[in-house]
Amino acid sequence: MSDHDFHVKTQAGERIVFVRPSTPVPSLATLLRSLIEDQENTAPVVTRSMGAGATNQAVKAWAVVTKRLESRGIKVLLIPYFERVEWRDGKESSAVSLRAVVQGVGLAGV
Repeated sequence: MSDHDFHVKTQAGERIVFVRPSTPVPSLATLLRSLIEDQENTAPVVTRSMGAGATNQAVKAWAVVTKRLESRGIKVLLIPYFERVEWRDGKESSAVSLRAVVQGVGLAGV
């Protein structure tokens, strides 16, 4: 996967995955699942996207993750919200963030 598809950043105690319209859903779903299952780091997982294409990829990936984990008794709920994003030139835009709330057996801190 190229680094042009998405990147992960830890900010304010959250693991934020920045999603692009070109982000492959299977790869993103695998990453999100591994972040959720990481027993060493229980910081919340958030996807952040700008635009319909990127947001669509994020929603589809979360749907895949939810389906994969439900068979193990792990429930993933999403809290959607808008984020103000400031560009290098000082202009602001809105991004859609989806914060995962995870409940279930076999996960540390849940």
